[in-house]
Amino acid sequence: MIDTAARAEMVRTLMLLEFVFAMLPGFYGVFYILGQVLHRRWLRLLGYGFGAAQVGVVLLMIRTGYLEPFWVRVMLVLTLAYVAMPPALWALAKAIHRENTDTLQPS
Repeated sequence: MIDTAARAEMVRTLMLLEFVFAMLPGFYGVFYILGQVLHRRWLRLLGYGFGAAQVGVVLLMIRTGYLEPFWVRVMLVLTLAYVAMPPALWALAKAIHRENTDTLQPS
């Protein structure tokens, strides 16, 4: 059985890491898309930095040893999804825009 102090430390550590885990994908998405829209490479690279930090936080969460194997798998799947979403959504937005502008042009 885990004593109260160890349980409190575990909860505090996981809550802090989960807070950062929840914020980093948003920063990644915002800076990646801003970089694409404004054609600024440094903004896109900043977004990639937040994506890399996301992966680092997940690895740190796994390394704490507090998570059960099921939650480790969930965190890994979420991280892969978060890392893949901004470029995929940007490609989708470009495709939709291209399709809509092609249909609006007079023949």
